[in-house]
Amino acid sequence: MKKTAFFIALILVLMFSVLALSGCGVDTSQLTGSASITSEEAQNNTEETADYSEDLWEDEEDQYEEDYDEVEEDASDIDEDDDFDGEEETIVEESEPTSTYVLNTNTKKFHYEYCRSVDQMKDKNKRIIEATRDEIIEMGYDPCGNCNP
Repeated sequence: MKKTAFFIALILVLMFSVLALSGCGVDTSQLTGSASITSEEAQNNTEETADYSEDLWEDEEDQYEEDYDEVEEDASDIDEDDDFDGEEETIVEESEPTSTYVLNTNTKKFHYEYCRSVDQMKDKNKRIIEATRDEIIEMGYDPCGNCNP
């Protein structure tokens, strides 16, 4: 941060030096790097630039403090228990869609209705159910290897 402020001050000193020379009627395009102002003038320009930079910095700090205070006031006005619409928020979980499956109560496998294995099942072992895949697995059934439900 100090390096940045130093470089900004240096740039401002150079800018003010050029401006001061331009204002005095000196043709700055013909300067070849030789000192064309006295050391006293350079010192004055440096002090003026430093004062100006310091004023700008203080103004910026003041603005940041004002902005921070405004945000802090706005934040203190919000009560943590307040909802914007005054209603409790309800979270709705998306549920897996249900499908129709055929359970084989003998082999503990479940199938889609169109599976070829369903045609080979005995009627006493067939059970048609409307549920999610996860629900059927929780009931202890495994998916069929043919239709892969």
